[in-house]
Amino acid sequence: MPRSARIALTTLLASALAVAAGPASALCTDGRHPSLPEEFADSDIVATGTARFVRHAVDPKDPDGYVATIHEIRVREIFRGRIPKRLYVETPNTSARFPLDAGTTYLLFLHRDANPERYFIDNCGHSAPVDAARRLLPQVRALRASGSK
Repeated sequence: MPRSARIALTTLLASALAVAAGPASALCTDGRHPSLPEEFADSDIVATGTARFVRHAVDPKDPDGYVATIHEIRVREIFRGRIPKRLYVETPNTSARFPLDAGTTYLLFLHRDANPERYFIDNCGHSAPVDAARRLLPQVRALRASGSK
C-alpha cells in the first residue's frame, strides 16, 4: 500500500475511533496532559458554574462570522481563586475551544485572558460538565482543603 494511502487510512481510522469514543470537548494537539494537582495550582480560578450565552465576538472576515463566544458563568462552588462580580469565559471559534452549552453546569479550571475581565479554559485540562466530572470533585475539594497553590 502506498505511503499516502496508509496515512489517509490511519487518519480515517483515528477519526472514526474518536467519534466512537464519544464527544470531545476540544482538540488538544500539543501533547500536554496536566495532572489534576498541576492544573489546580496553575489555574487562576477553579469552580463549578453554569454557563449562560452572552454573545459572539463578531468578525466578518471569519468563515463562520465570529472569532469567539462569550459566556457569563453563574458560580456555584469556588475551589480556588477570587471570583469577580461578573465572571466571563471566552471560547475561541477554533479547534482549540472548550465549547460551553448554555444552561449546563461545569467544573471549570480558568485562566486569566489577555482581556483582564475574561477567562479561558485550557482544552487539555480537566474542565468538563459536572455530570462527567463527578469523580473529580472530591479530589478538587481535597486540593482546596490542603491549600494547594
